[in-house]
Amino acid sequence: MSNVLAGIGRGQMNVLKDRVAARRKNYDFYLNSLREIKDISFLAEPKDFFFQSMVKLYLNIFL
Repeated sequence: MSNVLAGIGRGQMNVLKDRVAARRKNYDFYLNSLREIKDISFLAEPKDFFFQSMVKLYLNIFL
């Protein structure tokens, strides 16, 4: 199974930049659309070099 997972992971690397760009676009859309609602806040993407490769914009939660 490890070889199959490795193959899938390698395939994902081909589209990683596109997926990160799409997630950032979604984040910006929600941020700009909902910024006037005082009870909604967003976590900013970390600017630390270590975290730049570990995108944290994959999950938006509304409570």
